[in-house]
Amino acid sequence: MLEAPQGNDLTLKPAVGKNRTVPATQSEVFRGSAKATLDEFKKGDKIYVQTKPEGARLILDTAAFATRKDEQKAALRKIWTERGLPGTVLFLHRFSGEMDFILDHEAMRWGRSLKPGDAVRLQIAPPIPAVVKQVKPWRERTEVRLVVAAADMGDLTAGQRLALHMLPPAGDVDRAQLPPDLDRPRSKPERIEWFLASMYCPCGVAGDTCTGDFYTLASCNPNACGMPHFMRQAIAAKIDKGLTDRQIFEELLKEQGPDLLRQHLRP
Repeated sequence: MLEAPQGNDLTLKPAVGKNRTVPATQSEVFRGSAKATLDEFKKGDKIYVQTKPEGARLILDTAAFATRKDEQKAALRKIWTERGLPGTVLFLHRFSGEMDFILDHEAMRWGRSLKPGDAVRLQIAPPIPAVVKQVKPWRERTEVRLVVAAADMGDLTAGQRLALHMLPPAGDVDRAQLPPDLDRPRSKPERIEWFLASMYCPCGVAGDTCTGDFYTLASCNPNACGMPHFMRQAIAAKIDKGLTDRQIFEELLKEQGPDLLRQHLRP
């Protein structure tokens, strides 16, 4: 929030912590999709500021920030449609014709929209066709088990970086609040771990910064933090009540807040 404009300096009031004053002489300013000037803002306006060592470089109002997010999503959708999803070859079983492929964190939504039987291909020269056998979360990433012709595995090695090409999912997959693989059949233990791999740590960590908030709760060390254990118990109790995945998420969002479903870092 803008606390006070002072000439070419901005005093900012963060959600947590002390006020901060940054020079803004070299900044670009946008309101919505249009360029603006600093004097168009007033005290109390909510703004987003990207800084560099010399001061602010980019200042956006709420509408401009939302526009930038939409543009970034559209750019990523174009890249993934043309080039495929980034990931790593995890395991090759040449005799069975199966392999495990780990998608990077940012490909979580697209990857989890895949279902057994979907046709995909590994982007290598020449491309390797494959069929999805299984999809499941793996910490903050997504593990895709593929059926591949054994002869096609000859040029692949564990640890190799590749892209996985798939048909783009519907736009609703990118826009939806909840994961695309909601309410698929799973055992109780599988459901609990699926939930932890689908949410981010909501703990406050008073007086410090929780770096785990950049990863899903499934990546948090249960020996160093009580939140994974607490959430497993809470989710198990809701499963025992007969709630669906959607109903459980709705209750958890009321209890924990929106940070549960988005990457964040608390100061």
